[in-house]
Amino acid sequence: MSMNRPVRRVLMLFVSATVAILLHACSGSDKESETSESSRAMTDDSLCITVARKVSSEFAKELKSTLVKAMKEGGAVNAINVCRTMAPEIAAKHTQAGVYSIKRVSDRNRNPDNLADSVELEIMARFADTTGEPQSYISRWVTAQDHGSFVYYAPIRTGQVCMKCHGSPETMEAEVRDILRTNYPEDRATGYQPGDLRGLLVVTIKWPEGKEWAEKLIAEQEK
Repeated sequence: MSMNRPVRRVLMLFVSATVAILLHACSGSDKESETSESSRAMTDDSLCITVARKVSSEFAKELKSTLVKAMKEGGAVNAINVCRTMAPEIAAKHTQAGVYSIKRVSDRNRNPDNLADSVELEIMARFADTTGEPQSYISRWVTAQDHGSFVYYAPIRTGQVCMKCHGSPETMEAEVRDILRTNYPEDRATGYQPGDLRGLLVVTIKWPEGKEWAEKLIAEQEK
């Protein structure tokens, strides 16, 4: 028995509406997936920035307090000796192999191991640029084969207390000049003024290896 025209028309409208609903549902599912992926990435960024800021702040605070104490106990000469031995130990304390690390670098390094590479020099130039709004940090993701890293850069500014060891050689104590010449014959870390950009603190977090550590660190901080 053939289907009359009104019934056929109603049936076709019903089928069209059903297809449209299904297409909309599929499209919504894809959009939700994209949004979820975007949220995940933003969460990773926020997590890495938070823990990198914490690690760099704690490292800088411990190093500064160690040097100030050394300065009070034996002047600039003692501070140089303490910095030479304690700075690497403090950095190692704030490092976990294969998970995260921290280091200091500069374009005018004192320790030969602290010379900035080409990428770090570019980051320093961005911090030194005073034409835009000052930045408290710069971060980026680096991917190499199957592994990734989150790298966080914070500027090191020259403070007044630094001038005894990093200021003009002409105004330094003779004993300070002598010990710098002895321990760092290729020293380039002098001639600064207070407020000058002297280098970078660089925190590198392996990803996803460092995610569990980062989440644990934040959880402990929130207790």
